[in-house]
Amino acid sequence: MVFLGVFGLYLANLPFDYSKNLSTHSPRRLLTTGDTVGTTFLPYLILKHNTFDYTEILDSLSKYIPVKKYYVIPINDGFYPKYPMLTGFLALPLYVVPILLHKIPNLDTMQNVYKVLFLGRVSAAFYASISVAIFYLILEFIRNKHASKYSKKLMYLFLFSFAFGSNVWTISSRSLWMHTTSQVFISLAVYLLLLGLKNERYIPVTGLLAGLAVLARPTNFVFAAIMALYILFNHRKKLVPFVLWVLPTIFLYFLQNKVLYGNFLIEGYQLGDKIRFDTPLLEGLSGLLFSPGKGFLFVMPLIFVGLFELVKTLLKRNKNRTDILLSYLGLTFIVSLLLMSRWRGWDGADRFGPGLLTEYIPILAVFSFLLLSRYLKKFRKSTIIILLVLTTYSFLIHFNAVVFRKSRCSTEHNWTFYCLSPPKRLPKY
Repeated sequence: MVFLGVFGLYLANLPFDYSKNLSTHSPRRLLTTGDTVGTTFLPYLILKHNTFDYTEILDSLSKYIPVKKYYVIPINDGFYPKYPMLTGFLALPLYVVPILLHKIPNLDTMQNVYKVLFLGRVSAAFYASISVAIFYLILEFIRNKHASKYSKKLMYLFLFSFAFGSNVWTISSRSLWMHTTSQVFISLAVYLLLLGLKNERYIPVTGLLAGLAVLARPTNFVFAAIMALYILFNHRKKLVPFVLWVLPTIFLYFLQNKVLYGNFLIEGYQLGDKIRFDTPLLEGLSGLLFSPGKGFLFVMPLIFVGLFELVKTLLKRNKNRTDILLSYLGLTFIVSLLLMSRWRGWDGADRFGPGLLTEYIPILAVFSFLLLSRYLKKFRKSTIIILLVLTTYSFLIHFNAVVFRKSRCSTEHNWTFYCLSPPKRLPKY
């Protein structure tokens, strides 16, 4: 029910976006970023042309989608995807029926191109809704373990804020980003690790999920490596099964690199872009945490407060099994935060909010929920008021981003409140 409700709401404005883009001859509403063009059209390319070479459709895309071709890289006589392909592969099932029914026979018309963008939005909303449903299971597990008189109401209110007051809505559900699917894998891995506290049989399969998260987005290696350390020191008997579950994803990683790019160790992003982590740490860190346009504090304040619980958990001396797992999860967030702070584009270009950390939002949100649950017991009325205010604020911020700002915030507004405020007049497209 959580999945169906969220999925329906994520798609509520899709018919409007589609018709508006057709009338204005602009894909702006359906395509929130040029980064996802390759992933969005990959399922169509595979099903219609049985290839990974975009040469067949590049002219049509260039005609109806006015963005540079940076989502592909030239290799020999063809053009191949620059970004990881797993998200596109996982969207395949949602493209099959319309294409088999010949609803998109070619990309020779603007309408057909926009139909593929339509399917991309549906696919993104589908996987984002799965993330929300998994997060519900995580909250239910934590609530049962730390039961309180008011925690169930808190859980549903917090779940709403997670689904509609965070980048899960503004980024994951709006387009086929790498974040969209890696968030699913990380969320499910966290849930299985929590279950593993009671029954270790859930632990090994997290190896597959960690490997898939890396395939979806290579920087998720941080999550995979720290989870491997957690299992090594806390579930040592499950380390070998964990590694065995990881192996298929390692094989797929090397295979795709060799087949597409001619080298086992080189992927598309390395060939098509400059990998640099040269931003001054303080600049990127302060931006991701405190900037009005891209920082957790102003974009997701309800989740931002989880940092206090995260630090407290890391510093706690006498830790039970749950606290030990939470410490490792908290460490994945901290290391990823520091890593993205050093990235040459810490702000994620025109992503809305701290987009580069989208798949780690569930982890920080767990700490936020724990913090609020504890304070709800001590300061019931004041905590409820604060919770309602922050939930309302977060929803309005992300509603504005989805409806009016179209999930974008350009770098020039990183340190202004422009992206958080509604436009003075409605945009034409």
